[in-house]
Amino acid sequence: MADTFKIIIGALISIVLQIVVSPNISIFGAQPNIIMVYVVVVSMLRSDNRSVWLAFIMGLAYDLFCNGHLGLTAALLLIASFVSSKAFEAFNNDTLLIPMVVSILTAMFVEIVMAMAYTALSSDVSLLDALIQRSVPCALFDSAMVLIVLPICMRVFGSTTTIHPTPQSTNLRLG
Repeated sequence: MADTFKIIIGALISIVLQIVVSPNISIFGAQPNIIMVYVVVVSMLRSDNRSVWLAFIMGLAYDLFCNGHLGLTAALLLIASFVSSKAFEAFNNDTLLIPMVVSILTAMFVEIVMAMAYTALSSDVSLLDALIQRSVPCALFDSAMVLIVLPICMRVFGSTTTIHPTPQSTNLRLG
């Protein structure tokens, strides 16, 4: 129950950050998708039914509060949540590299599909422009946000898997 409460509080914080902070830190029109980053990180750390519900509700919140097509982000976050949790379970090797790589690849996938959907749903943007001007910068911005959100969530939620830093030897002899 306490874990669910932490997830809900984190979701509310990410919605507020998406609405208030994200538009103010945009660089050349690229904004981080803090909601997507939070959903992907939580789905890796807690791969159960809560992450699916979280993805759907947070996707609808993004579509309602930000400028998205209703249901598009909810569907993308459902897919991203499922894929990231399964990829993390399959490739987890107790290092920090795997969650970072899975999160970054998922962010790139979501941003590319979102750019393709915006191209299909609006006639004034070409696919190449959407990919170059929106998808790539936003994916890079999301990747930077992963570097901030993942350690915080691992600390707050206490990872269900043990992720250890690279071991350091103290008995190194060079001669």
